[in-house]
Parts: sequence; C-alpha cells; structure tokens
Amino acid sequence: MSYKSFTGIAILLMMAACSNSPSATSPTASSTVVQQDVNSPASARERFEVRVRQDIERITPKLQEEQRQSNYTYRAEYSGTYSYDIQQSNSIVSPFVGVAEYRIRWYANNRYVQDMSIKTRYVYQDGEWVLKEALRYIDGKPDTDPDSIGGPRWVASLFE
Repeated sequence: MSYKSFTGIAILLMMAACSNSPSATSPTASSTVVQQDVNSPASARERFEVRVRQDIERITPKLQEEQRQSNYTYRAEYSGTYSYDIQQSNSIVSPFVGVAEYRIRWYANNRYVQDMSIKTRYVYQDGEWVLKEALRYIDGKPDTDPDSIGGPRWVASLFE
C-alpha cells in the first residue's frame, strides 16, 4: 500500500470518528427534549387537569371547617366528584376558558342538608390557569348573596 492511499484512509477514519463523537453532533440532534407549545390545546388541557387536582387538595380541608351563624354550625365536604370543560376563546391574552364543577355535601349542625356544587371559571394566560370566579350553586342556581354563610366570600376563601 502506498503512502498516499494510507494517508487517505487515515483521514477518512479520523473524519468518521470525529463525526460520531458527542462533541461533533449538533445540540438539537443529540437532545431529544420535545418542547410542547404552552398554548396548544393538549398543553392547556394537561395543565387544567393539574390545576383542578391542586384546587381539590386546597379546598377539601377548608370545606370541613365549621362556620357559625345564629344557632347553626355549617360545614361541607367534597363528594369526590367533579367535571370540567375547556373551550377556545377569541382572546389572544386568554386563548382558553375552563370551567370546573366540584360536587359538595352541605351540613347544618352535623346533619346532612343537601348536595350542592362549587362552579369555577378560569382563564388560561401565559401557560397558567388563573381563577376568575367561584360560586356555590344550590339547585342549579348561584348563591350570590354576600351575607350568605356559603356565599361568595366563603367560596373565594376556599381557593386562597
């Protein structure tokens, strides 16, 4: 074998070795991290499910704290049932709106009164779900009375 052909083979082998080394590969080719668009419907849904689970953990112990009004003590408990929906909006700032309904049981003086729900409305901004409204619903109607024991102030305090 001549010196010229040996040198050519050596150069080819060095080029092949360099192209297989980790430092020679491009960073995008070697990393397999897939970035998901935070404003994609799939990402919004995934993040909403996380937010709903976090809110359930947040409100469950607070529901059980007794409140007094007149001769009654009131408390509630999370029933373990919830539902939600997400819809696209026409807003650039908040491309999605989510609603969740948490079913609760209402008690007065430790006696079961009836099932109710807490309905919440969230908007999706910069990859985060922001709570905009939370109300207790009795027989399908919102309790908006500010003086009600389970009214808007109480419901808002559950999510703080």
